[in-house]
Amino acid sequence: MTNTRVRADNLVGLLLFLGTFIVYIKTLCPTVPPRDSAELITVAYTLGIAHPPGYPLFTLLGKLFTFIPFGSIAWRVNLLSAFFASLTVWLTYLISLKLTRNIIAGVLSALALAFSLFFWKLAVVAEVFQLNAFFAALLIYIIIIWAEKREIRFLYLFSFIYGLGLTNHHTLILLAPGFAYYVWVNDRTVFFKLGNWGIMAGCFALGLLPYIYLPIRSLQNPYIDWGNPENLKNFINVVTRKQYGGMRLDPNFKNMPFSNPFVQVKVFVYWIYQNFTILGLVAGILGIIKNIRNNIRVFGFLISVFLMTGLAFMLLANYPLERELFYPYITAILGRFMLPALLIFAIWIGIGVTCVSNKKAALLFLIIPLLSLTLHYKEADRSRYYFAEDVLNNIFLSIKPNSILFASGDTTLFGCWYMQQVRGVRKDIKVISSKQYDWRAAQILKRWPNLTKRKIDSYKSEYEFIDDIIKNNLNKARVYSDLYQPYKFKKYGKHLAPNGLIFEFITNPSRQAKKRHMLKNNYLWGQYRFKSPLSTANPNDYFSVEIVDYYKMAKMISGRLTTPSVPRP
Repeated sequence: MTNTRVRADNLVGLLLFLGTFIVYIKTLCPTVPPRDSAELITVAYTLGIAHPPGYPLFTLLGKLFTFIPFGSIAWRVNLLSAFFASLTVWLTYLISLKLTRNIIAGVLSALALAFSLFFWKLAVVAEVFQLNAFFAALLIYIIIIWAEKREIRFLYLFSFIYGLGLTNHHTLILLAPGFAYYVWVNDRTVFFKLGNWGIMAGCFALGLLPYIYLPIRSLQNPYIDWGNPENLKNFINVVTRKQYGGMRLDPNFKNMPFSNPFVQVKVFVYWIYQNFTILGLVAGILGIIKNIRNNIRVFGFLISVFLMTGLAFMLLANYPLERELFYPYITAILGRFMLPALLIFAIWIGIGVTCVSNKKAALLFLIIPLLSLTLHYKEADRSRYYFAEDVLNNIFLSIKPNSILFASGDTTLFGCWYMQQVRGVRKDIKVISSKQYDWRAAQILKRWPNLTKRKIDSYKSEYEFIDDIIKNNLNKARVYSDLYQPYKFKKYGKHLAPNGLIFEFITNPSRQAKKRHMLKNNYLWGQYRFKSPLSTANPNDYFSVEIVDYYKMAKMISGRLTTPSVPRP
C-alpha cells in the first residue's frame, strides 16, 4: 500500500470522526437526561461511586470532561458519549477497511453505525454504553491486526485493553468466545505457550487497575457511595453486581418464566431493520453471504460476537418481549446493550457493498446511512431535551425550605442528587433514598444524625427505618415523597395529601385541612414551568414519556384522599 493511499485512508477516517462528532454535538442533550445519566453525571463531577459494578473508568474519564471550560457540567459529561461514539465510528471504518480493502465499504460501515437509531441516541447522553462500544471496536481491530501480523505484542496490548474495558462494562466478556475462536483458527500454538499466558495475564490485570479507585474513594465517604466498597466484602459485592443478581440485567424480572425465544429472535431482527432500514438489512445479508464465501474464519469470529452480544444477551436477560405492556420499557433498557451487535452488522453492510464491482454503483449504497440520518434525526435529537430538568425544578418548587423528601424513582432520586451536588440547587432539602436501604441508610444517618434517635443496626427493615424518620420529623419539618412509592406509606394513607408533583405528609387530616391543601395544590400547578413542553415528547422515547406519565399520574391523584394504587417502577 502506497504512502499516498495510507494518507488518503487516514484522512477519510479523520473526516468521519469529525463529521459524526459535529452531528452528535448538534444533537447533544444540553442538560441532565433522565434516569442513570443523572447519577453518572453526578458521580463523575463529585468523584463518587456509581451503581454496581461502580463504573470507575467512566467516572474518571467523566471527571476529565467536567474540566472543559464551556457548557453545563451535564453537557460536558454528555459530550464524553459523543466523543467515544465518534471514535467507535472511526474504528468501525478501520475494521471494515482492513477486511475489505475497499474505502467505500469502510465509509458505509462507519456511517451505517453512526446514524443507526440506538447508537445515535446513546451518543448524545451520558451513559456507559458508547465507551463500551469503543472498547469492543478497539479489541476487534487489535485482534484483526494480530491475525495479520502474528506478533505477540498485539496480544499483550489486547489483554491490557480487555482488562481496561471491563472496568467500564462487564458485557465485554461476551466477546471472549469469539476472540478465543479467532485466535485458535489463526494460531492455536498461542494457547500452549505458558510464558505468553503469564505476560498476557499480567497485562490484563494491569488493565483492571481502575477498580482500585472504588475502595480508595469510598474510604473518603463521597456523597454517592453506592455499596460502600471500602472493604473487601463490599468491594466484591459491588464489582460482581450482587445487588442485581450478578449478570442478571433486571432483578424485577428474575422470577419470570423463560421468555419465548421465537419472539426474542423476531424482535432482534426487527431491531436490526429499525436501526439500518430495509436497505441496510438487505445489504447486511449480502455481506454475510459474501463473508461466508470469502473468509469463513472471519465470519465465524464476527457471527460469534454478533450473536453473543445480541441475541444471546437478549435470551440471558429474559425480558418478556411477548408482553406488549413491557415492550417500550424493554426496548429502552435492552436496546442500549445492542451496540456491539449493531457494530458487527454495520461491518457486514460494508462487506455487502463489495458485491458490486462497479465503483459508481457501489456509491449508491451510501443512500443507506443517508436514509438513516433522515429517518432517525428527529428521534435521536436531544438538543432541546429538558424533560428531566423541568420535572426536577417543578418538584423542588413544590417543597418548602429545610424539608425532607423521600425519593424512589430513578429520575427523581438521581435527578435530585444532580441538582443538589452538581448545580448546588436546594441543598436545604434532605433527599432520602428509600430503595437502597442496605447501604444508603447508614450514610444518610452519618450525614444527618438527627433524623432518628436510633442506631442503624436496630432497624429490621427499610420500612421500619422510613417509618421512624417520618415519626421523628413530622412535627419538626415538612415531609414529602415522590409518587413512586405509595405502597411504602399505606399506614399514612389519610395523612398523605397531593402537593403538585409529590405527596406531603400532613399532621391534620381533617376535611377542612385537606381542602386548604387542595387550594395550595392547585396553585402549584399554575407555577410549573417547562423548557420542553410535555406535548413535544416523542412517543417512541420511553424516558420522556415516563416523565409525561408522571405528570399525568400527579394530576390523576390530585384531590384523592387515599393512597392511589400505582405500580412500582
